[in-house]
Amino acid sequence: FLQTRTSGASLRDRSGSLFTSKPYPSRMVGFKEASTLVINGKTYSVPDSLPANTTLNEFIRNHAHLKGTKSMCLEGGCGACIVTATYRHPDTGNELQHAVNSCLVPVFACRGWKITTVEGIGSKTKGYNDVQARLAKGNGSQCGYCSVGMVMNMYSLMKTKPELTMKEIENSFGGNLCRCTGYRPILDSFKSFAKDAPKWLVDKCADIEDLITICPVKKKPCVRNGSCTGESCEDTEVVDVCDVSLSKITLQDGNNWYHVSEKKEIFEILDMCGDSDYMLVGGNTAHGVYRTKYPLAHYINVNNVAQLHSIVEAGGTIVLGANNTLTTTMEYF
Repeated sequence: FLQTRTSGASLRDRSGSLFTSKPYPSRMVGFKEASTLVINGKTYSVPDSLPANTTLNEFIRNHAHLKGTKSMCLEGGCGACIVTATYRHPDTGNELQHAVNSCLVPVFACRGWKITTVEGIGSKTKGYNDVQARLAKGNGSQCGYCSVGMVMNMYSLMKTKPELTMKEIENSFGGNLCRCTGYRPILDSFKSFAKDAPKWLVDKCADIEDLITICPVKKKPCVRNGSCTGESCEDTEVVDVCDVSLSKITLQDGNNWYHVSEKKEIFEILDMCGDSDYMLVGGNTAHGVYRTKYPLAHYINVNNVAQLHSIVEAGGTIVLGANNTLTTTMEYF
């Protein structure tokens, strides 16, 4: 996350058009329709009537009307808003699944993403996911407000790395807060998934089958109450946005979102921004600390630039792309 504000810029500075003095970049494709994303298998269009700084959490709760995902600290600290995001790595092209704080991620940065919320993995009427069932069986929920984020964090972790140790599981919950349980029943419930879990812990969660419906197609916990067909069980395909031409979305509030896939496109846009306020949107984690008091004129999504996600070894030197996450960097070393 990087943010630059010119000291002389103000809200009045944005009244003029961005392209009055310079032509469109060579790969610019203008369009009025905003982004689309998939939530729990259903495609949603993000209307351009939304403010430029609308978060994924706001969209999930107020537009998709899925209230399971909670809204709490709005700083990425409590974990109550966690959902699973599926997208393609810009450099390798591999499909990735990660837990994200939906209170920080701008919804306009989620173009082509597939989002899974707690409603998408299981429920009382459709059958519970194994993660949900073990948390309930292990008495890991009291007031319940943190439970959704705990479940989705563990669900995402297991999607990222199917075989985990108890230590890895414990170290992965630093971004989830609970004020009721003292964490022990939550961690014990989830540590039962670990490959090195003691027998007593595994046995404690051995009789949860009555809470779970098994998919007759995939032979795994089912969210459709066992009524799956081969087609209905298939995952929605993730859109590869890395090859899409540079695009601009002008919202009804007059602010602009840009999606870029090459470094040179970033500099083309910066040249056109002039003295206007702009933001380079990456992980956006700093928004939880350094609040922007009003929508900026230009938001530049740099998440799909392959060069910024690469790791190159040459001549005894390792060059890390600036958009590599801390998790990716730790895994590399």
